[in-house]
Amino acid sequence: MENEHDILVDSQWLYRHLRDEDLIIVDCRFDFLLPEKGEKEYLSGHIPGSFFLDLERDLSGRRGEHGGRHPLPDDETFQHMMRGIGLSERSVVVAYGNDLSVPARLWWMLCYFGHRRCHILDGGFEKWKKSGLPVSSLPPELRPMGNFTIKKDHGMIVFREGIRKGVGNTRLIDARARERYAGEIEPLDTKAGHIPGAINIPYTSVMTDGGIMDVESLRRIFSESGDNPVFYCGSGVTACVNVLAMHLLGLRSRLYAGSWSDWVSYRDDPVAVSESPDSTDPL
Repeated sequence: MENEHDILVDSQWLYRHLRDEDLIIVDCRFDFLLPEKGEKEYLSGHIPGSFFLDLERDLSGRRGEHGGRHPLPDDETFQHMMRGIGLSERSVVVAYGNDLSVPARLWWMLCYFGHRRCHILDGGFEKWKKSGLPVSSLPPELRPMGNFTIKKDHGMIVFREGIRKGVGNTRLIDARARERYAGEIEPLDTKAGHIPGAINIPYTSVMTDGGIMDVESLRRIFSESGDNPVFYCGSGVTACVNVLAMHLLGLRSRLYAGSWSDWVSYRDDPVAVSESPDSTDPL
């Protein structure tokens, strides 16, 4: 396949390759406020041949006291699931959704677990439909079991212990909305505010019309991010959009996978409650 090393692919490119033997298309549509909506939308119409993977059922593990609202699935479970949709070393995955957030999460997960031939449909399902391309309500054809084997890239991830010890001279960047970062509102988690020392670059600031900003705009947005920053959000999903943006710039970054929902699950973790990264509530 051409464009093998480009992360973003457009609708016409995907349409030309729909019947490629090694292509696996994944529908990741999800609504954080209406979790069942994504699968209902998939059943009513999707890109032909797409498999559906649900953020909470398939792309997250079992919730516990710690680990956040969308913890990573355990290795064996994720490997078996991806083999079940036919993922092998030669497979090329294209993920799409309502916006970039959950497809970016799948892209990040596949890279982290050792499969880098993953792409995201620029503009998502809405742009596909607006282009007049075919939509199907039929389930995908079953594929032979794949041979995907997990090989983790530990340099892509940071855990709470690493945040507590400090991340050296690298930036810690909160990808949530400014109001959540500042502690003005918190619709999903138990405490409002942000991790002390973090700056705020909302993931929505790098997106446009279901896609992502041009390279020059991204370069301006991340001009003060430094080398290999750590991104977090509410639960390790939307921050993957910022990780993707950095990747498109050819820059390294890491993800605090448990993110804010993991951080605030520990009573002794400090919380900053204003827009100043140095203003903290010691709890």
